[in-house]
Amino acid sequence: MQSDNLKVVDSAMCIFENTHFAGHLKRHSDTAFPLFVPLVVDLAVTHWFLVIRTNFAGLATLIRDLDPGKFEAAQDPINHSLVSSAAREQKRHRLDVQWE
Repeated sequence: MQSDNLKVVDSAMCIFENTHFAGHLKRHSDTAFPLFVPLVVDLAVTHWFLVIRTNFAGLATLIRDLDPGKFEAAQDPINHSLVSSAAREQKRHRLDVQWE
């Protein structure tokens, strides 16, 4: 990661690995998960930059490990359609075409 912006994003995402922050996130999961989960899952699938997409996939795993049941419940109904690889590929293709 060379860009200053990418370094900032990477540093900001590291807060989720902090055990103190993770404890607060788990303690307030009823409020926090609906805010974070749909966005994180969407970016893990659709972000145009592979490194960031991979980071968001890892972040989704970290959040899921805190409380798998609440993680699944917090996902947007729209994001449930992204579970299939075919749907992910179609959405990725549409975004790639948009940016060409």
